Amino acid sequence: MSQQALEAIIGRAMLDTHFRELLFADPDQALAGYDLTREERAVLLSVDAETLDALAERLGMHMARKGGR
Repeated sequence: MSQQALEAIIGRAMLDTHFRELLFADPDQALAGYDLTREERAVLLSVDAETLDALAERLGMHMARKGGR
């Protein structure tokens, strides 16, 4: 179940600005209810906010371009 949880968290963080901000401001609250190992949690929290924001922005631009076709 951890792989599915990781995918869900990453996907949600890419699409949901509020969740992404919460992930860095209060990771305990953001990750409550997700089935993660200690190592998976550490890996998620090792990504810095600027990198995740930049990736989300690029994804959003890509989706906007695809939607305009």
